[in-house]
Amino acid sequence: MVKKAYPPGQKGKRRVKALSEYGKELREKQKLKNWYNLKERQFRKYVKEALGKRGKVEDAGTL
Repeated sequence: MVKKAYPPGQKGKRRVKALSEYGKELREKQKLKNWYNLKERQFRKYVKEALGKRGKVEDAGTL
């Protein structure tokens, strides 16, 4: 008998799809929002304010 690496009833291992660039950015945004416990509008306000003060910022997550 050969022991399989997955539980019975499953169709085998599933590959995890690579995240798109949008998916990566969205995940980082969600991470920041949860870290600082902000709602979408508050987060957007802070990012807009920071971008206005600093001019062009490559990474708004390093505020």
